[in-house]
Amino acid sequence: MIDDMPIYKIVAYLAAIETDTRRRLMLNDMSHRMEKGVRLTEIMVDYDEYFSPLAVQMIDLCYNSGEWAEILVPFADYLESEWRRNEKIRSEMIYPGILAVLLFGAAFIIVGFVVPSFAALFGALNAELPLPTRMLIAVSEICDRYAVLFLPVTAFVLATFNLLRQTKDFRRRVDEWSLRLPLIGLPRRQNIWSNVLNSLAVLLKSGTYIDDALQLTAKTADNMAVRNILRQAYADVTSGRCPLAVTLGKSDLFPPLAAEFISVGEKSGNLDFMLAKAAEYCRMEADNQNERLAALAQPMVILVLAGLVMWLVLAVVMPLWSAVDAL
Repeated sequence: MIDDMPIYKIVAYLAAIETDTRRRLMLNDMSHRMEKGVRLTEIMVDYDEYFSPLAVQMIDLCYNSGEWAEILVPFADYLESEWRRNEKIRSEMIYPGILAVLLFGAAFIIVGFVVPSFAALFGALNAELPLPTRMLIAVSEICDRYAVLFLPVTAFVLATFNLLRQTKDFRRRVDEWSLRLPLIGLPRRQNIWSNVLNSLAVLLKSGTYIDDALQLTAKTADNMAVRNILRQAYADVTSGRCPLAVTLGKSDLFPPLAAEFISVGEKSGNLDFMLAKAAEYCRMEADNQNERLAALAQPMVILVLAGLVMWLVLAVVMPLWSAVDAL
C-alpha cells in the first residue's frame, strides 16, 4: 500500500481518468487482477509493450523493501526527464522534417510530371542539350522505366535486412556502426549511455547490488554493442578483475569523462550519485549535439531544396535560350 491506499485502488483511479481506450482497459484489468491478489510485477510482464524490464524491476524492489515512495519518486523523475528530452528532440526536428518532405515531394513532381512534358519539346529543337537538361531527362527516364520495380525491390531489401537483423552478429555490427556514424553517431551514443547510467544510478539508489544492476541494465539496453559492453563489465566486476570505471573505459564507445565520474564515485563510496552525474553529463552533451544538428539540418535542407530548384530552372531555361539564339 502507498499512504494506506491499496495499489489496485490507485490503478483504478488512473483508469478512470485515462482518455486512451487501450490504456484504460489495461489499467482496469490490472486493477481487477491486483484486487484478486495477483502481484503487480506479474501483470506488468503481460503488458511488456507498456512496461520496460527496468520498470518491472523497480516495482519488484518496492515489494521487497516496502519503500514505495522512496523508490518510485526518483524513478518517476527519471522517466519524466527522459520524456521531456525526447519531446524536445521531436519538436526540434519538425521543421527540418517538413522541409525534407517538401524536398522529396518537389523532386517527385519534377521528375515524374514536369520533365516528361519538356522532354518532347526539347527533342523537337534538334539541338544539343546542355548537361543539366540531359541529366534531368536521364533521371526521369530511369524513374519512368523502373518505377514498377521500386516497391518490390524496396520490400525485398527491407525483408532481407530484417532477416539479417535476427542474427546477433549482424545486429551487433549494425548497432555499433550506428554509434560511429558522422554527425548523428555521437549524440545517439551519448543518449544511450545517459539512459544506461541513469538506470544504474536508480537501481543502486534503490538498494540493488552492482552486479544485479549491471545484469538488468544490460537486458534493457536497446543497442547490442552497448549491451555487450555492459555484459563484459558485469563479468569483470563480479570476477574482481577490474572496477566498473576501468572496464567501461576500455571501450572507445564509452565517454571518457563519464568513466572519470564513475571512478570518483567508486573511490568515494558515492557510486549512485556519481552515476547520476555522469548520466546528466551525457544527457547534456546529447542535447547540445542534437541542438547543433537541428540548427545544421535546417539550412542544409534549404540549400538542397534551392539547388534542386536551380537545377530545374537551368535544365529548362538553358535549352530555350539556345533555341532563341539559334533563331
